[in-house]
Amino acid sequence: MRKAQISTLDLIFAVSLFVLVVILFEISWDSVLSAINMSGSENYQHAAYRIMDDLLETPGDPRDWNSSNVNMIGIAKSRDVIDGDKFVSFVDIVDDNYTRAKELLGVSSYEFYGNLSYPNGTGIVEFGLVPVNGTEIAVANGIALYKGNYANDKIVVLTIKVWK
Repeated sequence: MRKAQISTLDLIFAVSLFVLVVILFEISWDSVLSAINMSGSENYQHAAYRIMDDLLETPGDPRDWNSSNVNMIGIAKSRDVIDGDKFVSFVDIVDDNYTRAKELLGVSSYEFYGNLSYPNGTGIVEFGLVPVNGTEIAVANGIALYKGNYANDKIVVLTIKVWK
């Protein structure tokens, strides 16, 4: 065999290696594109879960907030126990000034909708904007004990939907 010649085995190895690199690049590129496309919905999902956590795990700021002095909305009497008076005040804020409610919840760049219902699905109260069909929506559900006027000492489901 002369020096400048390539063997068939070397050629097959080089072509196989090249094809393998192209395939790996294509798979990696598809993963990158999928991650970019999902990042928007993950942000929605993060916002929905954060709202749920803030509402059901904190009393808000200040602890005895009302519609005129609230810095952060929380409706928890204790973890997963809803303070009925705070919940009513929260719904009033949403109904009176939806934009302010979004700011207080930290989701100014998103829209949100929520409802409180019994575990069997019977609705108690709705608040926020109803999502438009076909919109990508993130949903968070929380179960809590309600202490107050709507469903005193009953287990309820709080659902939060967030979208852009």
